[in-house]
Amino acid sequence: MTLLTAKPINYLVNLSERDFVRKKNKWLPKIKAWIDENNPGDALIPFSVALEERLVKMTEEEKIAEGEALGMPKGNPSALGKITTHGYSSLQLIRYFTCGPDEVRAWTLRKGLKAPAAAGVIQYVPPLHIYKDCTDR
Repeated sequence: MTLLTAKPINYLVNLSERDFVRKKNKWLPKIKAWIDENNPGDALIPFSVALEERLVKMTEEEKIAEGEALGMPKGNPSALGKITTHGYSSLQLIRYFTCGPDEVRAWTLRKGLKAPAAAGVIQYVPPLHIYKDCTDR
């Protein structure tokens, strides 16, 4: 069921760890065909909750070693990065990082936002035109 929305949909399919590693499942082609028929262009992202649960407790080096042991491509085998990237991309969002002596922060901004509006998000300051409107009265 699709409610009234113009936003793209990211379909997340939870597979067994074995199916995720093989990138095969009897339902994936059927789900992909349905998506292509009903919502062309939307993303299908397979992942494994069982694998993600194991990976979350590991260090980065252990994750890479686990991926190699499973026979997956080099790097971290987690699908969370792909899920996050597709989510941001489909909603036209970007990340802007700021760092100071005490912290590093990631700010979520709308893609194409002009500098005054972006500064309003990052510094908790309303955009410049709001101040201008208040002082013109």
